[in-house]
Amino acid sequence: MILNIISHSASRNNISGPGKVLMNTLKGLAENGVGVRLNEPVVEHRYNWIHDSPEGIIEAGFSGKPVLVGPNTAASPDDLPKLRYPLNPASIYLFPSEWPMKAWKVSEFRECRCRVWAAGIDLDIFNKEQIRWNDSNHALIYFKHRSSELLSKVQQLIRDQGWDYETIKYGSYSEDEYRLALSKARFGIWVGGTESQGFALMEAMASGLPLLVLDAATLSENNYSVNNIQVPRFKSQFIASGASTAPYFDARCGWLIKANELNSGLL
Repeated sequence: MILNIISHSASRNNISGPGKVLMNTLKGLAENGVGVRLNEPVVEHRYNWIHDSPEGIIEAGFSGKPVLVGPNTAASPDDLPKLRYPLNPASIYLFPSEWPMKAWKVSEFRECRCRVWAAGIDLDIFNKEQIRWNDSNHALIYFKHRSSELLSKVQQLIRDQGWDYETIKYGSYSEDEYRLALSKARFGIWVGGTESQGFALMEAMASGLPLLVLDAATLSENNYSVNNIQVPRFKSQFIASGASTAPYFDARCGWLIKANELNSGLL
């Protein structure tokens, strides 16, 4: 079997969610003996996956062939290319977890079938044996798309308890730096916005780090002013459908709380 993957992430070197989806999936496909081609014409292949390319969606519509689409092609149905033929109804649109799929269905996306598919985590790199947290007085703070005021509150609470900490900010670290930060920490506090899957969070969980996650239950709790990222313009019903910072999380991983529940007693 040969799978043709249409992906802009194939030519990017920075760490990102879409990049992780591609990188980890390529490793999984190789381990299972699936051949891969990158960014070849859809019409030349029986099996095609349009990973993160709006142009690939346009090409798939012209071809009339059923394809896999997503999870990184569009944030909402309104972001799909407008001037195109519809996808073959036998196509499947992939979502990293339940809440984004629900949001798309609330927005009346009916073009093709919808399925939840979470991309894999590289357990050869992120696991309890490779990265052991220690008995230190050190905390890891992960910060992404939340307010600077909330981050400052978390940092002050940690200082008040006599802990030291390291803050890892989304988009400004390497994978080696992240692994080192995980190994140095006794526990982590997640100050992140909504995530359709959340690779860095899942890598921390795979590494066995106890976590306190400050959940963002709707898209309105995100702060996209970080690094000059613009706020996506979603319809009200899309925002109201609900979201999560940690869609794959339960009591085995730590605590999931609302930001207004954060207090010194938790630490």
